[in-house]
Amino acid sequence: MQRATEVALLYAANVHYNLKEYDKAIEIYNRLLFKIEREDPSLHGNINEIKVAPGITRDSAVYGMAYSYEQKGDLKKAVEFQTMLTSSKDTHLMEMGLSSLGMLYEKSNDKAKALETYQKVISDFPESSNLSGIKEKIERLKAKG
Repeated sequence: MQRATEVALLYAANVHYNLKEYDKAIEIYNRLLFKIEREDPSLHGNINEIKVAPGITRDSAVYGMAYSYEQKGDLKKAVEFQTMLTSSKDTHLMEMGLSSLGMLYEKSNDKAKALETYQKVISDFPESSNLSGIKEKIERLKAKG
Protein backbone atom coordinates (compact mmCIF):
# COMPACT_ATOMS: atom_id res chain seq x y z
CA MET A 1 0.00 0.00 0.00
CA GLN A 2 1.31 3.41 -0.79
CA ARG A 3 1.81 5.91 2.00
CA ALA A 4 -1.01 8.17 0.76
CA THR A 5 -3.42 5.21 0.82
CA GLU A 6 -2.39 4.37 4.38
CA VAL A 7 -2.98 7.94 5.54
CA ALA A 8 -6.35 8.06 3.73
CA LEU A 9 -7.46 4.81 5.39
CA LEU A 10 -6.32 6.06 8.79
CA TYR A 11 -8.28 9.27 8.31
CA ALA A 12 -11.39 7.37 7.15
CA ALA A 13 -11.22 4.99 10.11
CA ASN A 14 -10.83 7.90 12.54
CA VAL A 15 -13.86 9.62 11.00
CA HIS A 16 -15.99 6.49 11.56
CA TYR A 17 -14.69 6.21 15.12
CA ASN A 18 -15.69 9.82 15.80
CA LEU A 19 -19.13 9.09 14.36
CA LYS A 20 -19.37 6.19 16.85
CA GLU A 21 -19.42 3.71 13.96
CA TYR A 22 -16.98 1.38 15.68
CA ASP A 23 -17.51 -1.68 13.49
CA LYS A 24 -16.81 0.35 10.35
CA ALA A 25 -13.75 1.93 12.01
CA ILE A 26 -12.41 -1.52 12.93
CA GLU A 27 -13.05 -2.73 9.39
CA ILE A 28 -10.98 0.12 7.94
CA TYR A 29 -8.21 -0.15 10.56
CA ASN A 30 -7.99 -3.84 9.61
CA ARG A 31 -7.70 -2.95 5.93
CA LEU A 32 -4.84 -0.61 6.79
CA LEU A 33 -2.98 -2.80 9.27
CA PHE A 34 -3.27 -6.07 7.39
CA LYS A 35 -3.15 -4.52 3.89
CA ILE A 36 -6.48 -6.01 2.92
CA GLU A 37 -7.67 -4.73 -0.46
CA ARG A 38 -11.34 -5.46 0.16
CA GLU A 39 -13.19 -6.11 3.39
CA ASP A 40 -13.37 -9.81 4.17
CA PRO A 41 -13.31 -10.80 7.86
CA SER A 42 -11.63 -14.10 7.02
CA LEU A 43 -8.57 -12.14 5.87
CA HIS A 44 -7.96 -10.43 9.22
CA GLY A 45 -4.64 -11.55 10.59
CA ASN A 46 -3.70 -11.72 14.20
CA ILE A 47 -1.94 -8.83 15.86
CA ASN A 48 1.46 -10.44 15.26
CA GLU A 49 0.88 -10.39 11.51
CA ILE A 50 0.41 -6.66 11.02
CA LYS A 51 1.89 -5.71 7.68
CA VAL A 52 2.35 -1.95 8.12
CA ALA A 53 5.85 -0.91 9.13
CA PRO A 54 6.33 0.41 12.67
CA GLY A 55 5.77 4.13 12.95
CA ILE A 56 3.14 6.76 13.57
CA THR A 57 0.64 5.47 10.99
CA ARG A 58 0.69 1.94 12.36
CA ASP A 59 0.69 3.08 15.97
CA SER A 60 -2.20 5.47 15.36
CA ALA A 61 -4.22 2.69 13.71
CA VAL A 62 -3.46 0.30 16.59
CA TYR A 63 -4.52 3.00 19.06
CA GLY A 64 -7.74 3.50 17.11
CA MET A 65 -8.41 -0.25 17.11
CA ALA A 66 -7.91 -0.43 20.87
CA TYR A 67 -10.35 2.41 21.49
CA SER A 68 -12.88 1.05 19.00
CA TYR A 69 -12.88 -2.32 20.74
CA GLU A 70 -13.13 -0.61 24.12
CA GLN A 71 -16.18 1.36 22.98
CA LYS A 72 -17.78 -1.88 21.76
CA GLY A 73 -17.15 -3.45 25.19
CA ASP A 74 -14.61 -5.99 23.93
CA LEU A 75 -12.02 -5.27 26.63
CA LYS A 76 -9.97 -8.37 25.82
CA LYS A 77 -9.33 -7.17 22.25
CA ALA A 78 -8.79 -3.61 23.48
CA VAL A 79 -6.10 -4.85 25.89
CA GLU A 80 -4.47 -6.86 23.08
CA PHE A 81 -4.11 -3.80 20.85
CA GLN A 82 -3.28 -1.37 23.66
CA THR A 83 -0.49 -3.69 24.84
CA MET A 84 1.09 -3.41 21.42
CA LEU A 85 1.49 0.36 21.91
CA THR A 86 3.53 -0.13 25.06
CA SER A 87 6.48 -0.99 22.80
CA SER A 88 6.03 1.97 20.45
CA LYS A 89 9.10 3.98 19.53
CA ASP A 90 7.03 7.13 20.08
CA THR A 91 7.39 7.79 23.82
CA HIS A 92 4.17 9.83 23.94
CA LEU A 93 2.18 6.95 22.42
CA MET A 94 3.96 4.49 24.70
CA GLU A 95 2.98 6.51 27.76
CA MET A 96 -0.60 6.92 26.54
CA GLY A 97 -0.71 3.20 25.77
CA LEU A 98 0.40 2.27 29.28
CA SER A 99 -2.05 4.69 30.91
CA SER A 100 -4.90 3.42 28.76
CA LEU A 101 -3.90 -0.17 29.46
CA GLY A 102 -4.12 0.54 33.18
CA MET A 103 -7.64 1.91 32.70
CA LEU A 104 -8.63 -1.16 30.68
CA TYR A 105 -7.38 -3.43 33.45
CA GLU A 106 -9.44 -1.39 35.91
CA LYS A 107 -12.54 -1.79 33.74
CA SER A 108 -11.80 -5.53 33.56
CA ASN A 109 -11.64 -5.64 37.37
CA ASP A 110 -7.99 -6.75 37.30
CA LYS A 111 -6.74 -4.56 40.13
CA ALA A 112 -3.29 -6.18 40.30
CA LYS A 113 -2.52 -5.61 36.61
CA ALA A 114 -3.93 -2.08 36.78
CA LEU A 115 -1.66 -1.22 39.72
CA GLU A 116 1.34 -2.83 38.04
CA THR A 117 0.70 -0.90 34.82
CA TYR A 118 0.21 2.43 36.58
CA GLN A 119 3.44 1.86 38.55
CA LYS A 120 5.23 1.26 35.22
CA VAL A 121 3.96 4.63 33.95
CA ILE A 122 5.46 6.29 37.04
CA SER A 123 8.79 4.49 36.75
CA ASP A 124 9.16 4.82 32.97
CA PHE A 125 7.84 8.38 32.67
CA PRO A 126 8.79 10.25 35.86
CA GLU A 127 8.44 13.62 34.10
CA SER A 128 4.94 12.90 32.78
CA SER A 129 2.33 15.61 33.05
CA ASN A 130 -0.15 12.83 33.91
CA LEU A 131 1.75 11.71 37.02
CA SER A 132 -0.59 13.22 39.60
CA GLY A 133 -3.62 11.59 37.96
CA ILE A 134 -1.86 8.23 37.79
CA LYS A 135 -0.87 8.48 41.46
CA GLU A 136 -4.50 9.28 42.38
CA LYS A 137 -5.65 6.17 40.50
CA ILE A 138 -3.10 4.06 42.40
CA GLU A 139 -4.25 5.45 45.75
CA ARG A 140 -7.90 4.91 44.84
CA LEU A 141 -7.22 1.29 43.84
CA LYS A 142 -5.22 0.62 46.99
CA ALA A 143 -7.97 2.14 49.13
CA LYS A 144 -10.46 -0.32 47.66
CA GLY A 145 -8.46 -3.05 49.34
